[in-house]
Amino acid sequence: KLVTTHPSGSYKIEGADAATFGLVDLPQGYVKLYGRDKNNVYYEGKVIEGLDGPTVDLVNAFPYVKDKNGVYIKSDNKVQRLEGADPDDFEIVKNQYHNFPFMKSGNAIYFWGKRLDGVDANTFEVIDSKYSKDKNNVYCKPDSKTPYLIMEDADPETFVSKD
Repeated sequence: KLVTTHPSGSYKIEGADAATFGLVDLPQGYVKLYGRDKNNVYYEGKVIEGLDGPTVDLVNAFPYVKDKNGVYIKSDNKVQRLEGADPDDFEIVKNQYHNFPFMKSGNAIYFWGKRLDGVDANTFEVIDSKYSKDKNNVYCKPDSKTPYLIMEDADPETFVSKD
């Protein structure tokens, strides 16, 4: 039995291999809640099924996690796999308005782990905290409860946000 302690609490980790256990690095400012050993990855002391301990990487992109098998997101106190996301071409869409919620994999864009259908990943860019665009459309996310919307009459070449 192994116990880890940090500012948000202490966790007993049953079955962890103490000789190979360590915390997974996170970007500065994040509490280190992920651990790993030669067999598993742990979050708040519980095994995350399906993740490969030796290859797990947070790629300075919390809440996204990847290993040799896939890309995952930590959301609502669970870690779920992003269907269709390839760990070999996973990248964060850098922007100054969000804390890494957009990611790109292949020809797909994901927002907080949800694939945005029909978005052209090669031309996608974030305009500001509410708007983004690709070569075909301008997208709007008015609030946290509304899904991403296509702005039907907006021209992506000339659109300027007034926010």
